[in-house]
Amino acid sequence: MSQPPCGHDDSDGAGSAGAGVADLDDAAEPSADAAEPGANGGERGTNAGEPDGRARIEFPPMGAGAGAADPVEAARVQHSASSSGRLDAGSLVGRYVIVRKLGAGGMGAVFAAYDPELDRKVAIKVLHPRPGRKEKQARRQARLLREAQAMAKLSHPNVVAVFDVGTLGDRVYVAMAYVEGKTLRDWLEAAPRTTEEILDVMVRAGRGLAAAHRQGFVHRDFKPDNVMVGDDGRAFVMDFGLVRADDAASPSVSASSEDLPPSVSISRGNTPLASNLTRVGAMLGTPAYMAPEQFEGRTADARSDQFAFCVTLWEALYGERPFAGRTVAEIGNNVLHGRITQPKRGRRVPGWLRRILERGLEVDPAHRFPDMDALLAAIGRGRARRKQVRIAAGLGAVLALAAGWQGYEKVAHARKVAACEAEGARIEEVWNDAAKARVRGGIEGTKVSYAAQIVERLVPVLDGVAQEIGEASTAACMARDVEARWSEEDARKAEWCLDGARANFAALVDALAEAAPELADVAVDVSADLQGAASACVDERLLPHAPPPPEGADPAALAAIRRQLTRAAVLTRARARDEALAAVDEALEAAEALGWPPLVAEARSLRGLVLRKQGKMDEAVEAFLQAYFEAAEAGAWGMAGETATRLGFALATRLRRPEDARAWAGHAKVAFKYAGVGEDDPRWADYLTVLGLVEDDLGDGDKAMETWTRALELRRRVLGPTHPSVGALLNNMATVHSRSGRNAEAAELYAQAYDVWLAAHGPEHPSVGLLLNNRSVVEQRLGRLDDAQRHLEEAKAIFEKAHGPDHPMLADVFVNLGSVFEAKGDYEAAARSYERALEIREKNFGPDHPDVGSALTNLGNAYAKMGDRSKARRLHERALAIMEKGYGPKSTMLAYPLTSLAEIALEEGRPEDAIALAERAANLREAGKIRPEAQAESRFALARALWEAPPGRGRDRARARAEAERARELLAASTAKVDEQRRAVEAWLAAHAPDRDVATP
Repeated sequence: MSQPPCGHDDSDGAGSAGAGVADLDDAAEPSADAAEPGANGGERGTNAGEPDGRARIEFPPMGAGAGAADPVEAARVQHSASSSGRLDAGSLVGRYVIVRKLGAGGMGAVFAAYDPELDRKVAIKVLHPRPGRKEKQARRQARLLREAQAMAKLSHPNVVAVFDVGTLGDRVYVAMAYVEGKTLRDWLEAAPRTTEEILDVMVRAGRGLAAAHRQGFVHRDFKPDNVMVGDDGRAFVMDFGLVRADDAASPSVSASSEDLPPSVSISRGNTPLASNLTRVGAMLGTPAYMAPEQFEGRTADARSDQFAFCVTLWEALYGERPFAGRTVAEIGNNVLHGRITQPKRGRRVPGWLRRILERGLEVDPAHRFPDMDALLAAIGRGRARRKQVRIAAGLGAVLALAAGWQGYEKVAHARKVAACEAEGARIEEVWNDAAKARVRGGIEGTKVSYAAQIVERLVPVLDGVAQEIGEASTAACMARDVEARWSEEDARKAEWCLDGARANFAALVDALAEAAPELADVAVDVSADLQGAASACVDERLLPHAPPPPEGADPAALAAIRRQLTRAAVLTRARARDEALAAVDEALEAAEALGWPPLVAEARSLRGLVLRKQGKMDEAVEAFLQAYFEAAEAGAWGMAGETATRLGFALATRLRRPEDARAWAGHAKVAFKYAGVGEDDPRWADYLTVLGLVEDDLGDGDKAMETWTRALELRRRVLGPTHPSVGALLNNMATVHSRSGRNAEAAELYAQAYDVWLAAHGPEHPSVGLLLNNRSVVEQRLGRLDDAQRHLEEAKAIFEKAHGPDHPMLADVFVNLGSVFEAKGDYEAAARSYERALEIREKNFGPDHPDVGSALTNLGNAYAKMGDRSKARRLHERALAIMEKGYGPKSTMLAYPLTSLAEIALEEGRPEDAIALAERAANLREAGKIRPEAQAESRFALARALWEAPPGRGRDRARARAEAERARELLAASTAKVDEQRRAVEAWLAAHAPDRDVATP
């Protein structure tokens, strides 16, 4: 017999429709899903080799020319490289004279050489021969020659040019440009480099990669050792020794599988990370810089080079690579799961740049930038914004000089610039070493077991928000006082908005410094919520549409209201909702006294959110409606859009009014358009989330998933792939897939959400435990019982360490563990788990809570399977009474005890009683669009009851077969592991053919 969902939606209360979908405002509040099984349950590059990375070579004097025979003749007399195989100074490789060896790697050796025909320095790479049959060697040699010839066609200022290719006995050589300079790795180690210096070099290298991609080449081994930084500052991508032309663009350069060396397994823990792996179609490249698809042996493409570029740039900026690991196996596991290591404190990398890198490091290539050009364009836009202050200052100085201004004007201009920089530095009054110590102390003072993991992740997020506020404040000041390109009204709007951003940030810092354990849980999430807010204040697309700030208002009073609103929002996220309501009411009263409608609307909208989370739906809807119209009338269209989104969410998930929800989603879209909010704004993702909920509720699940995928891509692109809200949306999408029976899709999305929250919160955070619990449910349905049990044991350990042995979430884990034991046939162990879940729920919620009813049904199923039908019946009857009272008579939750009671009635010879029970369960499940295998369970019970009922007391064998056939159709549509359930239905149909029914009325 199937089991009821043990999870509850912590954001809004148990049992209401839509439970399981995390709130728009609660990125770290996934609900626990529940077990509902079926009826039963690298190589050094060119010029490398010197300690400082720069080759010190004595070449023959230039000017000898092609006709000067001395060097060449000397070489002919001294050496015959092709016969001896050894290349010493003076040896000939083709027409080139070897000067000295620079270095060697897995594929070959690199030499400094002299080209007497063109009187120039060159670098020669001679590839190692590979053992094997002559025919095989010949094919490999021919392939490498074709490859090198194709490379010679690639010409770009940021790619080391290939001049010539040829053979030397059984070896292939490549002659290329000689670069005076250092490898990127050595350049970075030679002196401290600023972020701008690093970006200058890496952008040039990126242009070289992009040019290669446009001609069909994939590098496959991009890394710091394969980038040269010339003495003139230019960057060159080199050592295309692993490059293969893209098959579609240059099929002649593809490799035959016969040419491939043995595969290298990533399970060997002693494999050096700097080694090269050179099998095409398996792993190709240097492990520390390889993309996930290369670790998996899949085809690498330009997006794989993009991944390696981002690893290299991350390492250059932070001084360490994003994926930790001492062995290939360790690093490969982290890469494949997207586990980015939090950088140590040091260089302050702009948040926009980190988000670009995180996107380029996505596990799924489809989630990276479309190509290198797009990535470089994003970096260019970010740098342009960052340089705004310096550019404006320089422009002002040039204009002043051009106009003949002297001394005083120059000093005045410099003072304005300095004042703007000081404006940006104001944020240091809020966020400084003392503030960091307060926050650290506040989180650690909660005594939660994972406090250190929270602090490790929280401080960099707050650093980024503070940096964003500072940069936006300076930019606004420059636009107003130096560039004079903003109207007075727009300048006031931006100033008001930034004052609000500072007040919000200060309030958050204060709250974190006095954190309760519940706030510690969501500290990273509420901090991440502030990302992008300050940048929006100076977004010139939004400023014209923003409402004008209040005239003559006391700035201190405004700041106090904003702080109170932030406090209320934080308390809401921390589930202190009574306290949150008191705080928001105080802020609303102060806003009404101030008399500025946009602020009143903001406070009232937040009040609606708090009320909704308290389950006071009528009051919440009233508050949302009033807030929306207040905002719209005041021209605060951004707030109107946010309020409409919140109302649409409530209508879709709490009140099950999809048509009304769709209308309010439309209002949100229009309001956002009036506000200038584009489709690259996180608020647009919120609108899409609500729209998807509506589409799903109206029966178009495929369209809903398309809509949610757009929202997901937007959040990843704008906020970064490890932003907590990305994990929340992935969890929501997985939950909907789960409840619709799309288990494989749900399992994949839960795994992705797990990786996001693992990176955002750390391995011991309860949200990670929740996702482990949710994953276990679909794993069980897919028959992966051992995986499900392992993940549940991990979740159990997390919850017990975080909250002790009696936390409600542990009850959900015990229910799901019981379901796994039941599926394995260990009914006694299942009963023990269910009894523990029942004990925890009664202790936390009291004996009449609906979740207690769910536990009773689970326990009843276990006793039924152990043969104690009497006890099982009593448990199910008590469960039905509790759940009907708590959920209401139309809840799909009632179908669980109803179906179980129908099965018991059949076993006890009471088919006429079973008919009413099973029919009610089947109708509830069909109306609720529950998973097909659950519907089939109730339909099959009804079929058997209709067949077995006595004549005149419910027997209807024609309908019985129709119900069984409907059950068979439902099982055929299921993606769960329902083999046993399907066999039972098929066997029953075979044994109850129509021609055997002689007594059908």
